[in-house]
Amino acid sequence: MNKQEANSKKKVCMVLICILCVIGIAVSILGITADCGGGYESNAYYGGDAYTGMQQASAQTANNVLAVGEIIETGLHFMGGVSVCAFAIILISTIAKIQELNIKEEDIPNAK
Repeated sequence: MNKQEANSKKKVCMVLICILCVIGIAVSILGITADCGGGYESNAYYGGDAYTGMQQASAQTANNVLAVGEIIETGLHFMGGVSVCAFAIILISTIAKIQELNIKEEDIPNAK
């Protein structure tokens, strides 16, 4: 491997890791700005007819949808933060490894 190929691989590696960091930041921002909307619905009673059952089923469905939205929002917060931290650690360790393995031209056989 010559010096040009080594530098090319370093650049590709750094670009990929930077792209992953940007994706992690985007997920984090999505989690912060996500708003599941809606609100809890209360059960209403209309006597013993079918309207009471339909209203209570609708209210329960609305409450379940809101609960799932809150779970997804919390998951996005967590995954965004974890992914940003993980990609930052990978980026820092990759930079350190590249500096450690910095290839000098005189160490490469057949270097021109």
